[in-house]
Amino acid sequence: MEKSPVSVEQRNLKIVKSYLKAFGEGKPATMSKYLADDALFEIPGPKSSAYSQHIRGKKNIYQFYVRREKTRSKFISTTRVIPRFTVSKNNVIAEWIVEGVDKIEKREFSSSGTNHFVLGNDGKIKSVRIFINAPLSPMVKSLDEDRLLVSDQGRLALMAWSVV
Repeated sequence: MEKSPVSVEQRNLKIVKSYLKAFGEGKPATMSKYLADDALFEIPGPKSSAYSQHIRGKKNIYQFYVRREKTRSKFISTTRVIPRFTVSKNNVIAEWIVEGVDKIEKREFSSSGTNHFVLGNDGKIKSVRIFINAPLSPMVKSLDEDRLLVSDQGRLALMAWSVV
């Protein structure tokens, strides 16, 4: 029996899910194989924010994830990830809710966000933009790093890196 052809949307959704699975498993090398050589990774925000990122190039993104992987599990333990995907041609939107435990303050938390992936016709990820909705402590007046509590920094880092 002949297989029916896979649509561009189905292919792109499979690629994004594979990329996010590799991320969740802490495998930057596997993640890299899904990226275009000139891919863009971005967390939009002011340059003064410690969490705003603008990284161009597959090799630079790989190095960024390798550094992140070394510290990710020190502050946060993820207990549940609830994803929802929307696909339109070469765009995949991954909306997510992450629940976990702050290892420093021993508190449970829940945060959400959205990743916007743009894929090329070759099926490689050209860009990833991450928008984070993370609850911060009432004491935080800005995203300047010196005002963030350890738990806030951990939650923000989790939102950007623990999507499965």
